[in-house]
Amino acid sequence: KNRKDIATWVALAGLVAVAIESARMLFFATQPVFLDTYAVDQYAVYFKLFAVASTAFVLLATQSHFRGMPHEGEVPALMLLTCLGIMGLAASQDLGLIALFIQLVTVSSYILVGIAKDNRQSTEAALKMFLFSAAVGAVMLYGMVLLFGLTGTLRLPELAAKLPAMPVVTVIAAFLFVLAGYGFEVTLVPFHTWVPDVYQGAPTPIAGFLSVGPKAAGLAVLLRTLVVAFPHNMGNWAEIIAVIAAITMTVGNIFALR
Repeated sequence: KNRKDIATWVALAGLVAVAIESARMLFFATQPVFLDTYAVDQYAVYFKLFAVASTAFVLLATQSHFRGMPHEGEVPALMLLTCLGIMGLAASQDLGLIALFIQLVTVSSYILVGIAKDNRQSTEAALKMFLFSAAVGAVMLYGMVLLFGLTGTLRLPELAAKLPAMPVVTVIAAFLFVLAGYGFEVTLVPFHTWVPDVYQGAPTPIAGFLSVGPKAAGLAVLLRTLVVAFPHNMGNWAEIIAVIAAITMTVGNIFALR
């Protein structure tokens, strides 16, 4: 009961080991593994090291924030699960695997948001995040099912080979549906409405972690999906993302003024 802080130090030790092993992968040859569903490359390693570093810093902050609270020992485990999801997203090149890791990041995130169950704002924030993530998750999965129906595959490299022959309107619709799930992680407009309440209600270190870790994961998987699965239409996708980015920054800054 009085030694729950040990969980933090064990988690930090594990993160150090993961960082060392991940850094070694910088010198590996770029290659697909696990039946071509997972990539070993420097791009993935960069985001993995970023995930480990951000998780380690937040773990140090949560140790003092949750000291003496009932769930002090559970927070490090949940943060490691979130970190695992971020690392998996950075290297996934299969839509099924991407959906799995997005759920891992999201579920552990809203549990962390609502971990202080005696705080009404925290509970409300977790519920809002859960409802919104469930809705956009369903839309994202529908988009992935459309892509599978068009091509018969979930692997990003195979999608790149087959999508040029598919109807353009259907491909764009499927991509926009998938973008809903990615946009939730990166908090792109209009998938940002859950953010203010969640950041306000979540414990301060957790809010800081959510503003960095899952964002990096969403960016990593969004870029990999665009570059690997949709290279033949990168001009169109670049314009779409540029417009969404401009709207997101504008809306965020204007709303923040108030």
